[in-house]
Amino acid sequence: MNKAIACFMLASASAALAGDERNLDFKGVPLGTTLSDFRSWAHPDGNAGTRVACTGETVRKIGRTEITAPGTAVYDDIERGLGVTKCIWVHAVEDRKNFKSAGSVAPLLFASSGFAAYDYSFAFIPDPVDGVPKFYKAVAISNRQAYGDVLEALTAKYGDPVATTGSVQNGMGADFPQTTAIWEGENQSILAEDRFTKIDNMVVIVTDHRLAKPIKDADEAKKAKQVNAI
Repeated sequence: MNKAIACFMLASASAALAGDERNLDFKGVPLGTTLSDFRSWAHPDGNAGTRVACTGETVRKIGRTEITAPGTAVYDDIERGLGVTKCIWVHAVEDRKNFKSAGSVAPLLFASSGFAAYDYSFAFIPDPVDGVPKFYKAVAISNRQAYGDVLEALTAKYGDPVATTGSVQNGMGADFPQTTAIWEGENQSILAEDRFTKIDNMVVIVTDHRLAKPIKDADEAKKAKQVNAI
């Protein structure tokens, strides 16, 4: 993409979002939503028989083994130290007729694509202003065939994104095109990327950069303390 055109698109998209007082959202959940409010949030696709489950919470017992909410573990030391909590929806009841197991991930539909995200999380961090845990980041991965429908839906909602095209390689060295679209406001952004970690998947990442700033600052401080890093 021509650099001048890309800069113009970035300015236009940023201005459009900055002029909108609404928080950006993912699946209807606005950034900044408190964790306590999110816990009572119904599944956004109307999936009955589901409930919210968060980091460390038991969703199923098999004998003496307790199974915690899948995909909600916080492995990063900085995130864990800052009190990050990740949440998903899980099936609340067993329904073998419809292949639903209690405690398993209740997926999120990706636009009208017919595909869904089984690998996703809504992350919460204590707000530096009032200490209340609030929704600051969502990451959701799905089949890349959903990308066109997702891009269309986000564009209809937020206007034209900044779009860039590059390429990625698979393990055999073959090149594949990769598209990244970004909607950026003053303190919030949405990224949709084709071929995210694999050539056949895609990702949507929604971020509140004000709430995420303590993580960024702590990460930079940690790097600054490194001695002879290489």
